[in-house]
Amino acid sequence: MKELIRKYLSARADRQDQSRLLDWMRQGNNQKAFNDEKRVWEQEALGSDMLLATQYSWSKIQKQLLLQSQSDLKTKSLYLTWFKYASVIFLLLSIGITSYFVAFDNNQRNDFYTEVLASHGQKTQIMLPDSSVVQLNGGTKIRYNNSFGADNRMVELEGEAFFDVRKNSHIAFIVYTRELDVKVYGTSFNVNAYPDDQTVEVGLKQGSVGIEQYDKEVLRMEPGQLAVFNKDNNQFKVLNEDMNMVSAWTNNELVFEEKPFNLICKYLERWYGVDIALANDLIDNEKYTFKVKTESLHEVLELINVLRPINYEIDGERVKIMNPKTL
Repeated sequence: MKELIRKYLSARADRQDQSRLLDWMRQGNNQKAFNDEKRVWEQEALGSDMLLATQYSWSKIQKQLLLQSQSDLKTKSLYLTWFKYASVIFLLLSIGITSYFVAFDNNQRNDFYTEVLASHGQKTQIMLPDSSVVQLNGGTKIRYNNSFGADNRMVELEGEAFFDVRKNSHIAFIVYTRELDVKVYGTSFNVNAYPDDQTVEVGLKQGSVGIEQYDKEVLRMEPGQLAVFNKDNNQFKVLNEDMNMVSAWTNNELVFEEKPFNLICKYLERWYGVDIALANDLIDNEKYTFKVKTESLHEVLELINVLRPINYEIDGERVKIMNPKTL
C-alpha cells in the first residue's frame, strides 16, 4: 500500500488506483497511516531530491558566473545581472515549493475527492460508497469526498443525474448545485442543473425531498412533482409531470413535450456530443413535442424539418442550423 500512496502523491495514480486507495482509507485507522506516509514523502521530496538539486544547480551557477566574470570583464555586468535574476527565481521557486506542500497538506488532510465525468454524448452509471446508484447524463460531473457514507452523504453536481438513494434515516443525502440543494433520506429523483441553462429542475419519482437555499428549506416536494427554478428571477414553479417522461433519458430516450426549439437544440448537443449553431431567426416561441430513441442526428434533424422548415449542415461535431427563408 505504501507504493500506491506514493504513486498517488506523485500524481501517477489512475482512477482505479484512486478507487483502491479510497476503499483502503475507509478501513480501520488507515487514514492516519496515509497521513503519516504523506508527511514522510513530503519531507523526502523537500529534504533530498528537490533541495539537493536546487543547491547543486545554485552552486554550479555561482561557479560559472565567478569564472566568467574573472575571464571577461566586458561580460561581467551582463552575468551579474543574470545572477541577480537567477537569485530571485530560486527564491520564488523555494517559496513556491513550500507553499505547494503546505496547500497540499491542508487540502489532503481531510478531503480526498472522487470525481466522475460523463462526456457529452455519453451516459454513465455509478454506485456511491453507501450503495446509492446515480445515472449521469451527457456533460455531467459529480464529486464527493472520502468521508462519504461514514459521516456525510453529500455530492456536488453539475449537469443532469437520476438518483436512486439508499435509505438512511440518520444521515441525509444532499445534492449541492450552484443555485440550490436537494436534501433527502431515501428516494429516487432527477436533478437537471446544467450551469449554462436558464433553469434548474428537480423531478421527484418516489419518496420526499426538500429543496434548500442558503441552508433553509424553501420547498417540500411530493412524488410526481417537477420543481422548476428560474435563475433570472429566483422563482420556483411546481408542475405535476410524468416522472417516467422526465427521466426517460435514463432509458436512452429523449422526450420533448412542448419545448422551444433553442432548448431542444441544447438537449441534442448533449445527447449527440455536438456543438449546434442555431440561427437567431429560428429562436421563437413555437413549442414542439416528439421523442428520440435510436435515431441518428441526421434523422432527428429531418424530423424537425417536417415540423418546421430548416436547412442544416453537419461537419463532424459541428452542426449549423439555418432558416431556409433567409438563405
